[in-house]
Amino acid sequence: MTGLIAQNISNWESGKRVPKIEELATILGALRAEPAERARLVNLARTAAEPNWLEQHAPPMATFVDHERTATVRQSGLCPPRP
Repeated sequence: MTGLIAQNISNWESGKRVPKIEELATILGALRAEPAERARLVNLARTAAEPNWLEQHAPPMATFVDHERTATVRQSGLCPPRP
């Protein structure tokens, strides 16, 4: 469908490699991404090699802690599953 190599996609998913802008554009085109979202993602890809990139673009650590807490409660059976 996109002509991309499966191993390259796997490397992106695992964080071993960042896609080239052209590869990202191919994926976004196949997914029919909206122009605003496409611009946001291309900008993230262009700046991915900068120092402290994750700190600048990731949600605060508290967000991850809250997600983990919710997952732990759901897994323990103390909370009913979401519909």
